Amino acid sequence: MSTVDIITLAVIMITALIGAVSGFGKGLRFFSRGWLGRIVSIIICYFIFGLVLKIPFVENLLAKFVASLDETKWYLKILKYIRIDLIVFALVLFFAVQLVKKLVVSLIERVFEINNVVMRVINKVLGVAIYLFLLLLLVLIVFQIAYYISGADGAFYKTFQGSLFGLDKIYLDNPLNSVIESIRSAFANGDGESAAIALLAV
Repeated sequence: MSTVDIITLAVIMITALIGAVSGFGKGLRFFSRGWLGRIVSIIICYFIFGLVLKIPFVENLLAKFVASLDETKWYLKILKYIRIDLIVFALVLFFAVQLVKKLVVSLIERVFEINNVVMRVINKVLGVAIYLFLLLLLVLIVFQIAYYISGADGAFYKTFQGSLFGLDKIYLDNPLNSVIESIRSAFANGDGESAAIALLAV
């Protein structure tokens, strides 16, 4: 077992321990309020942006919005160029996620207020699950950023190549790559294609 694998195992165990001690209810409250809650909402939006954008109803609504922009007026032409439709969509999605998250957390908190042995055990198990899941999300995001900086065979990749936990496979086959591709294609489908792609490529 390499040094990287030992560190990975230690991080997993510590995260699982924190999740078990905190429990699902407290963990959910911690990651859903304040600035941290907003950051989590942004991450959720990042994950579902492309999926929601491909819903026919959403596509038609955005198409009508773009069609309503009169290009004879210079300021509307600029808004269309910078893809104001996607910016508005992202903002609406963020506030929708915030609202749904608040309702879900409120409902789950009431369920986990039930004080019996079964609920306490479930609370601990789900606490471990949510903390490990958030750790995985963090790893995926870090790996994606590193991938765009150092590439598939850079120095960062070589530090955990052949990892017992498959970190090298996760790095190369990161599911977040499909997310960024869907966002790129969304920006590329309108005016300002080259500018949008260049911005996302940075």
